[in-house]
Amino acid sequence: MQEKIEKFIKSPSFIAFVVFFVAGLVVFHELLLVGKVFFSSDAVSARAVAPMMKEYFFETGDYPLWNPYVFSGMPGFHALTFTLFAYFPHILTLPLRAIGASNFWIYFGYFLLAAMGTYWLVRRWTSQIPAIFSGLAFMLTPFLVAMKTAGHGSQMIAVSFIPIIFYSIVRMWEEKSLRWSAISAILLGIQMQRAHIQITYYTLILVGIFSVFQIVKMLREKDKETGKTVLKSSLVPIGALLMAAVIYLPVYNYIEFSTRGGSGGGTGLEYATGWSFHPAEMLTFLHPTFFGGVGDVPYWGWMPFTHHTNYFGILVLILASFALANRKTPHRWFWTSFIGFSLLVSFGKFFGLYELLYKFLPFFNKFRVPSMILILLQFSMAILAGIGFQQVIEKFEKKPTFTIFGIVAGIVAIVSFWLSQNYETIEKFGQMAMQYKVSVNQISSIFWQAVSKDGVISFFIVILGLVAIFWTKNDAVKWKKLGMIFIGLMLLDLWRIDARLIEPVDAYEMKKPFKTTRLIQAIKKSRSDDTYRVFPTGKMFTDKRWARHRIGSVGGYSAAKMQRYQSFMEREPFAQSNVNQYLRMLNVGFIIGPNGKKWQPFEPFLERAFFPKSVKSVQNFDVALDSILSPNFNPKSVAFVETNREIPSNSGQGSATLLDYKLDAFSYEVESEIEQLLVISETFFPHGWVAKIDDKLTEIYAVNGILRGIIVPSGKSVVSMEFAPSDVKFGAILSLSSFLILLILVGFTFRKSPESEV
Repeated sequence: MQEKIEKFIKSPSFIAFVVFFVAGLVVFHELLLVGKVFFSSDAVSARAVAPMMKEYFFETGDYPLWNPYVFSGMPGFHALTFTLFAYFPHILTLPLRAIGASNFWIYFGYFLLAAMGTYWLVRRWTSQIPAIFSGLAFMLTPFLVAMKTAGHGSQMIAVSFIPIIFYSIVRMWEEKSLRWSAISAILLGIQMQRAHIQITYYTLILVGIFSVFQIVKMLREKDKETGKTVLKSSLVPIGALLMAAVIYLPVYNYIEFSTRGGSGGGTGLEYATGWSFHPAEMLTFLHPTFFGGVGDVPYWGWMPFTHHTNYFGILVLILASFALANRKTPHRWFWTSFIGFSLLVSFGKFFGLYELLYKFLPFFNKFRVPSMILILLQFSMAILAGIGFQQVIEKFEKKPTFTIFGIVAGIVAIVSFWLSQNYETIEKFGQMAMQYKVSVNQISSIFWQAVSKDGVISFFIVILGLVAIFWTKNDAVKWKKLGMIFIGLMLLDLWRIDARLIEPVDAYEMKKPFKTTRLIQAIKKSRSDDTYRVFPTGKMFTDKRWARHRIGSVGGYSAAKMQRYQSFMEREPFAQSNVNQYLRMLNVGFIIGPNGKKWQPFEPFLERAFFPKSVKSVQNFDVALDSILSPNFNPKSVAFVETNREIPSNSGQGSATLLDYKLDAFSYEVESEIEQLLVISETFFPHGWVAKIDDKLTEIYAVNGILRGIIVPSGKSVVSMEFAPSDVKFGAILSLSSFLILLILVGFTFRKSPESEV
């Protein structure tokens, strides 16, 4: 046993892990050792709804699938707001959470996963030090770090799986192995469960393009195993999709009713390409702050709300260039093609490829932020950097070394010189000065100080790298020292950028937005139940923090709102003269001032369930929307029902008393003298909601475009509604069973052929 432990400790993989761990500990020490946290608007938004639903689950034992607190109610699970336990590795983090460890330790594990996956992949083609170089380069890539600092934790986790997934795919094709097909399916399935669909989609593109190159290669070589290997490879997407069915089946069913698919089949092209990477911004590959976006330097490129750079290290760029220029580089044409493809896609509206894919590639039109694919370009460059480093070690050639280093150093010098002559006249500085309410001179001074400093550092890193190569050439002992020097220079290079992105605050700061304020206390005290909503005005409208206190809002934020509600909002009902009637219809009880500190009760308040005085049938949603947006609309006077059937007349008389209210179920005791329509101010969603009258199923109608209604009989009855979509349970069964089958398959292949090396 002791021998095995000693062997493990001395293994290259463990040594690499220790290097990554120590490097990460240094870079993220404030978060890991001091307990600080990242604070951003997205991070605050993420902690508003899901933690509340988690608390509700542990309090009641009911797993909530509906989120009633945002946009007057919308799907919670289907819109990926709350998917607790759907991501299998979450269970592994429970011990850390139980002992109260900093939440960042979990994310740190994913940074290490990104490093180890990259290391194992590069190690197949290089020696130890170049592989460690690549692992560090990807783990500390500023874009990956910025994902977490900006509060995009799911995105960062999904990206961390890319190296290990691609490593297993490479082994599958090289070894023509069923074992690695099953392992690849499991890893890809776990990434898909993390529910960042766009990153998973890009991962599938990476895997798909590589697989095409491998199939073409096998066909050219007339490999007899081509058919069998292709068949084995088909297990990867099928197995992964089944493993993630618990996520993707509900999402697929929801998408046609959401803003991602409910209007024209996806997000609009203009909206989808809002974060397009302008070709000129490729200069950030050489000069990290050329377009700002780091630390105190404002961003002045073409993308809105950007606070990071796409710089990935000057030495990484140089060494990757060596690899791309070398014919002996493994999978050279694949890497060249994929890097070119990623770059062109990232250009978005600035190049026609994105629009082509948007129109013809399935599901591509559901996504936005074209620049997001640059993380795959940066991953590719980190891989190639390790390979290029190995090639420099194995065969030093004076001419290409001088050429590549010289070109890069020259470009950095030219760019820095150009900026020194033109920074005061850059047109966007005037716009930024107005935005930040400072003078143009102040903006240009901040910019110039950072840019000149970064340019000088980049230039000297290139020169020092070149000197180190010449110092160690043709000396086997010194090559190891070169590795240490290159790793040191690369760490210095990336750390200077990461340090400006990593600006953590005390953990207390993250709790401040969710404190129970006097306003919250007053609202809670004013009502004995939760069946009311608030109408936040101004910038507060998109705030989701009300959900943390279990207060429903007619506003909020979601990347995939329900299309019906979005269409209603686009008609600007709250800017109309008839605004009070729309607030009544949506069960608004309180109006919140634009600063979130002042409030007032809204009168006349309309209960969540009510009988209108009259009912009119309309053909479809558009007619219903036009009808309620007329100046004379009053929800208590008339209700517009989408149906072709005859519906009984209403008297407006009757009562509905709340009996029970849960996040995704409620019931009322109803009393009516006649058979008539009961309107319930809950958003209409045709998938999953089940209505019963005295335990007998009844139809749910779309009322006033966005609400629900049912026909209740005369006399007393109990009306109940429950959100019980079958796709979540069926998806969970598929996910768990397919995961177990894949595990058994992996175990069977190991039993049949146990030899396997990392």
